[in-house]
Amino acid sequence: MCNVFLLAGLVLIHYRKVGKPSILRDYYFPALGIKLTSGLLLGVVYQFYYQGGDTFNFFHDASLLAQLALSSPSQYVQAMVNNQHLPPDLLFGDQPRALFFAKLVSLPCLLSGFNYWFTSLYFSLFCFFSTWYLCRVLVLHFQASRAVAIGFFFYPSAVFWSAGLLKESMAVGLIFLMVSLVLEWIKNKENRLIIVFQAAVFMIGALLLWPLKYYYAAVLVPLLLFLAVFYRMNFRHSYHKIGMVLTLIVLLFAATWIHPNLYAVNFLQALVKNHNLMLQATQWENAIHFWDLQPSWGSIMLNLPLAFFSGLFRPLPGDGITFLHALTGLENCLLLLITAGAGYAFIRKKIKIGERLLVGTTLFYIAALSVFLALSSPTFGTLMRYKAAFLPFLLYLSLRGCKPWFDNFVLKYFPSQRMKKI
Repeated sequence: MCNVFLLAGLVLIHYRKVGKPSILRDYYFPALGIKLTSGLLLGVVYQFYYQGGDTFNFFHDASLLAQLALSSPSQYVQAMVNNQHLPPDLLFGDQPRALFFAKLVSLPCLLSGFNYWFTSLYFSLFCFFSTWYLCRVLVLHFQASRAVAIGFFFYPSAVFWSAGLLKESMAVGLIFLMVSLVLEWIKNKENRLIIVFQAAVFMIGALLLWPLKYYYAAVLVPLLLFLAVFYRMNFRHSYHKIGMVLTLIVLLFAATWIHPNLYAVNFLQALVKNHNLMLQATQWENAIHFWDLQPSWGSIMLNLPLAFFSGLFRPLPGDGITFLHALTGLENCLLLLITAGAGYAFIRKKIKIGERLLVGTTLFYIAALSVFLALSSPTFGTLMRYKAAFLPFLLYLSLRGCKPWFDNFVLKYFPSQRMKKI
């Protein structure tokens, strides 16, 4: 019962503090309900459909760590900072990223009284708070409330796979938080104290995201740093802009030296090795099949178009053999249609969907992750989950591009409806 009151209290405080602008206020509780329900439903799916899986394995390890915190707080602190002091029987004791997440889960596990479902709700709530923060920033500076709401609050797979007790809920929450901070920083001329606070929160988010999903961080952090510097310096001359593009390239290259799998000499080997391991562990119908994928740039470029398309829009109807594949296939048909309409509007109708640099950077983030994830994780089940990191951004931009058709539809079938900017 204490957890019910604590969750309700957190929601009430959050709603009163940041439940504005009013144009988004009506979405708050429907979006919150869907997010929390999705987290619980994810546990049900893993329990009865998958017969177990990562979410319960994370909770198992977190429970052992939480029990250690009760029996020996000093040993728990040692285990949190030094893997030599870990308790026995951990399922992820030899997997650093999974172990790091299990350590994070141990804290809400203690708070929930070793209850999986309440622990799941805490993670769903964290992701929702971050999502609301980002949506609030987008509406304040770029309007388009409908596009924001659909893309970030109500698109089924994007909401479902970023809820509950999975690394994705934490990672997506951190991504949205970091993007929000940078957007606010480049749009507002705040005082130095606020800037220092935002920078500190951004650094904490990056430090948490890196051990969870280093490939997300390797793309996202350099792009956000590039945007922050570019907008704050207010470059006007073309040679300054060229210099900033070169700076972005250097930042992206520097990110490859932070993790062994991203080293230039190891990157392709690690990518293809992971691809082959995942392919061997799944059925033929449930995976993307590339043409003779090899650890060479020639082979990568040959398979690049299929990887790009698959990362964005697959599984489609006919891909995979499970019920979840079929549902996601129908959803991806809609996504493909919306994206194609936005592309046509942008190219032929010259529809402006936002500031060029912000849009271009977002598209690069989407494209880079879609290609990398499709090549390294070709199974549809994994891909559906990992896409939650960029899918809302793709939806948001696509819906902005489809504004003319949306406006015409509303005018034709709902003439009395008050027009809002999509």
